[in-house]
This record gives sequence, C-alpha cells and structure tokens, in this order.
Amino acid sequence: MTITAPQPVETSTQSPLGVAVPATRHPFQPSPLNRRRWQNFKANRRGYVAFWIFMVLFVVTLFAVPRSGIRAATRLVAGLIRTSSDW
Repeated sequence: MTITAPQPVETSTQSPLGVAVPATRHPFQPSPLNRRRWQNFKANRRGYVAFWIFMVLFVVTLFAVPRSGIRAATRLVAGLIRTSSDW
C-alpha cells in the first residue's frame, strides 16, 4: 500500500468569461471606480456633512441604549429632531 500526496489546489479564480483573475488586490483598498465615487460624494458638501451627522447620531444612540435604556435613546433622537425642525 502506497500513500500519495494530494493534487495541488488551484490558487487563481476563474471569472465567468474564463480568464484567470489573481487575488492580489488588498481587501480594503477601493477600486478606481469606487475611489472616484467617494470623491464625488465628498464634493457634494451637503450630503457629506449629513453623512457625518448621521454617523455621530448613530454612534451616540449605540451607547445610549445599553447605558440608560430604550426610553432615553428615543427621547434623545426625538429631542434632536424637534430642535432641528425649528430652523
């Protein structure tokens, strides 16, 4: 009885068109198209500022719920909405 080594595993992936695609790109590096989209989004000043306001409120509510209960988080969001509509 002889033991043989397993066959080597294929390291490149195949696209639907059949062309080998090497996995060399860093997973967190955006593609040129996504980099351009992010630049366009940042150029839209109102949308970019609204995005960061939303992110800050999201993080605040993440910490507000476990610390003081769901009622306090809803009061915080309701108070912010009420005061921002006075503009």
